[in-house]
Amino acid sequence: MVAVEEELLQLMHAREEDKKVLDEADQAYYNLRNQLSEKESELRHKTKEKEQVDHLLAAIKDKLNELKLQLAGTKERLNVEFKIQLEDILDEERTTETSTEELQEKSDRLKKRLENLGEVNPTAIEAYTEMRKRYEFIVEQKNDLVNAKESLLKTIEEVESTANQKFLDTFNQVRENFQKVFKSLFTEDDQCDLVLENPENLAETGIDVMARPKGKRPTSLTQLSGEKEP
Repeated sequence: MVAVEEELLQLMHAREEDKKVLDEADQAYYNLRNQLSEKESELRHKTKEKEQVDHLLAAIKDKLNELKLQLAGTKERLNVEFKIQLEDILDEERTTETSTEELQEKSDRLKKRLENLGEVNPTAIEAYTEMRKRYEFIVEQKNDLVNAKESLLKTIEEVESTANQKFLDTFNQVRENFQKVFKSLFTEDDQCDLVLENPENLAETGIDVMARPKGKRPTSLTQLSGEKEP
């Protein structure tokens, strides 16, 4: 019996030792798995960084190729249009403090202006000279017409002023004589008058003959016959 108990205790102790070893193995497994996860995350991050670097490198290569093409075009244009070799001016110092961005903006504006001008017309100077002469002739004719109009309007104004004054003088004389004749035909108590219907426009005004025989109200001479005092 004692032997069985001792054997049982040994088995239990062995079981505890095995459990301890198993727990340590589990802890080591979880630690390794966490480390593996961290390494995988770090690897994904490094892969992503590498992809970004590759993309940036490809963009830099594309930009470099574009600049090379622009440089070749600029070199060719300098040689053809201005007879300048690019190698001869690369080492020259800048003579202005204007920034590259401002120079590029100015260059773009000038290019746009050149494009808007279109093709050069070799006969433009002759055409401009001809149009200039025609323009000056038309302006001269216009000035002559304007001066003639002003002179004519001034003459019309003077004629109208003289005619109006003559008309008023004549009208006043006729009016005065009409009043004298009227009173000579009737009595001194009878009144008459000549009235301008539109004194503001003497050229278009009519003349109304007003009469006031004794015992009647003032009225036009054309309405006097048969009219009674109300």
